[in-house]
Amino acid sequence: MAEVFIKKPVKFKHERHPIRWLQNFCASNKTLSGERISLSFSRYNYKPQTLADQRGTFQLCSDELSDVFLDQELNTLQPKQDFALNSRVTLAGKVYHIPMIDFAKRDMEKHQFRPLRELCEYWGIDLTIFDSGRSYHGYGNRLLNEEDWVKFMGSVLLVNKPGEVTIIDNRWVGHRILGGYSALRWSLNSSQYKKYPTSVGVLSSQSGFTKTSSSIEVIFNRSYQLKT
Repeated sequence: MAEVFIKKPVKFKHERHPIRWLQNFCASNKTLSGERISLSFSRYNYKPQTLADQRGTFQLCSDELSDVFLDQELNTLQPKQDFALNSRVTLAGKVYHIPMIDFAKRDMEKHQFRPLRELCEYWGIDLTIFDSGRSYHGYGNRLLNEEDWVKFMGSVLLVNKPGEVTIIDNRWVGHRILGGYSALRWSLNSSQYKKYPTSVGVLSSQSGFTKTSSSIEVIFNRSYQLKT
């Protein structure tokens, strides 16, 4: 007998979860390329201050991405296991990466956005920002090829200035370069984390930071080409 999925109530709003951003992102790229994206996800157990990064990964066609899929994944996690979106995707037979950033802290001064705006301008991206509880997560709105992804990760490290407050989580960057792809958490299933990631706004090189209203939808009204 096939396993029956019994939906449990979830304690977050799907509209402000990264899944909604990803659905818009996939739809935007499908419009530009005419192709569906093969997405990558991972399940993992967080072990602080270690080099180990043990993850089980799997792929999903962008057309199958839905709130029901997310709820099912969250409801079937093992104790202390969490769920993440990976940066690595496949489109038209080629491998690309979604630009991702894990910030070092949650409380940021206005002037600290300047190097992030410079990063956005350099790479021609806007960052949709999510409050993850202890820090922020950022997702860029264009795809990078594998060579440019490595360069992007290097440039993310350079956002941290000597003698100034740390903006980027250096250890996260190191882990992700070693792993060959970035990953940002989508779940809340261990005591290490404080909340589900929730959208707070969009950071643009042109207009700065805009708080979330309809920002996730507005950002996809613009056209972006693939970085090949």
